[in-house]
Amino acid sequence: MFAFVLNNPFPSREEKEKGLKAKLIEDIRWLRCDIKTTSLLGNILLNDDAVTSGYQTTILSRNGVITEGSTANVFVVTPDGTIKTPPLNQLCLPGVTRYITLELINQLNWSVAESEFSENELFGAQEVWITSTTKEIFPVTQINDKIIGKGVGGVYWQKIEPLYQNLIS
Repeated sequence: MFAFVLNNPFPSREEKEKGLKAKLIEDIRWLRCDIKTTSLLGNILLNDDAVTSGYQTTILSRNGVITEGSTANVFVVTPDGTIKTPPLNQLCLPGVTRYITLELINQLNWSVAESEFSENELFGAQEVWITSTTKEIFPVTQINDKIIGKGVGGVYWQKIEPLYQNLIS
């Protein structure tokens, strides 16, 4: 057995406003990504690819359709203001922060869809977020070489972030 501890502080508001740089990578993992196992080697290798290329996170795509991040769930705000996140299936691990984010979106009466979306929709989104326990709701402001939105946390994120912080504080 091998174990180690890693200090992973929660991101500050300023870090979140600046956003993350993500690398879009083909999802080559096995077909049961919805099962949290003790071996997430595929996720680790894909995330390492992004980090060693100068990015901070990974967004995964399988056959042109977004599945999830290597360590997070993914949300987009479409040009018409609909918020989309991939549906829970064998290609997506259900996250607690994803669930909370969906609840907050419903409380705000925003249009939301748990549905597939393409790489083109990802790059054309007003906003992109990843959600996870350690990242919370974190804007992605650059994917590969493309700036998303205005290159900072957008107006939807600005509204949902304080609600999320209220819940966890």
